[in-house]
Amino acid sequence: HTTKTAWEVNLKTSVELYTIWEETGVTNSLKTIDPNLFDVIQDIMDDKRDEYSDWQEAQGED
Repeated sequence: HTTKTAWEVNLKTSVELYTIWEETGVTNSLKTIDPNLFDVIQDIMDDKRDEYSDWQEAQGED
């Protein structure tokens, strides 16, 4: 069984991808198709955004 991903995605890249999903309507479509999966993904996206924001603050970035 695999318990880790094969590679680590850059945190900033993840946050940018989530923004693209939202701006292009992908998340709205997912919410319509599978609200439970949407909730899980939304939680992950929120956590990654918080993590990125904390990292930026630690680096002294905006």
